[in-house]
Amino acid sequence: MPFPEAQRVVYSQNPLVGVTCQLRFPPILRIDSEVPAAYQERIRASFPLFSEESVSLPLDLPAEISQLLKANIPTQASRKAWKFASADNKWSLVLTRDSIALSAQEYRRWEEFEAKLRETYEPFFESYHPSFLTRIGLRYSNIIDREKLKLGQVPWKDLLQPHIAAEYSSEEIADSIEDAQHQVVVLLPNGQGKLGLRHGTARRVESTETLYVVDNDFFIDQRTEVRDVFNRLTSFNRLAGHLFRWIITDRLHDAMEPTPVS
Repeated sequence: MPFPEAQRVVYSQNPLVGVTCQLRFPPILRIDSEVPAAYQERIRASFPLFSEESVSLPLDLPAEISQLLKANIPTQASRKAWKFASADNKWSLVLTRDSIALSAQEYRRWEEFEAKLRETYEPFFESYHPSFLTRIGLRYSNIIDREKLKLGQVPWKDLLQPHIAAEYSSEEIADSIEDAQHQVVVLLPNGQGKLGLRHGTARRVESTETLYVVDNDFFIDQRTEVRDVFNRLTSFNRLAGHLFRWIITDRLHDAMEPTPVS
């Protein structure tokens, strides 16, 4: 276990602004050549909105997240995609010839997200029969907003662990830091995959307020059988909870109003 185990909690003041699970697979040309009408019927009750789009990956993200990532993640070429969305647009599903990605703008707990994954991915597997998966990714994007948490005057060194944002522990320069960004790739034990951890400061759009962004991308980029996908994702989810608790201090943890989950 690369991060200390931590009690599972749900935060009333949830810092998550987006969660995305993307699966990649060898290209299936039928996805490009025909409207996925049969697949739509399987998911239409929960995803009634449909559009044909040209998308670039990574998918659209909140502006504050994009500030941190734009210099670190190359944008792939635009490609044809089928997009399905819930009536309130809080859930979206994007299907291309070699990937399928489910995103939630409001994330409450893993069980709800996993249920949506099964609701959308299992019909996809049955409809298109991908031979295997080439990448499984589960990504959590967090924005820590001190003003929202009534911690506006609290220095970052009291909210973030020193092993994450060591520069803010320096009395000499902490008050003069204008921008800070970090990118780390961590090998997960026992061949579980990797973690792409990107974190650093961002600015609230149309404001001078400083935010802290934590973007965690857990992934495995080697051949994986379809039957193993949900076990992989459950493991990534568990690691994500341990990671976030390892990043923040008790003061920030308490300010987000945690409720233990059995």
